[in-house]
Amino acid sequence: MRAAFRISYTGGSGDDVVLIRSNSPPTTISFITSLTNHQTQIQGTGLANLHCAIQANDDLTTTNWVNIGNATADGTGAFSFTDPNAPFIPQRFYRVLSP
Repeated sequence: MRAAFRISYTGGSGDDVVLIRSNSPPTTISFITSLTNHQTQIQGTGLANLHCAIQANDDLTTTNWVNIGNATADGTGAFSFTDPNAPFIPQRFYRVLSP
């Protein structure tokens, strides 16, 4: 099981590191849309202003996930990413990783 934590450098005497477990919801993909130019647009939600990595794989029988870009959620937690290489790959799976 994975858990999310926040780090703070303010605490105690001022030189302490504090980890706080976050009960925030995971970053998820809400929609995957094929655009008219055959690129793929990924939309999702997570924490506001959270930076996440977009990964792709063309074969789910492997663990060969490749970073294809990044997205940063807006103030409401919504993010969007367009895969410009999707037209050149006949089958592609996506996932989003956030800290």
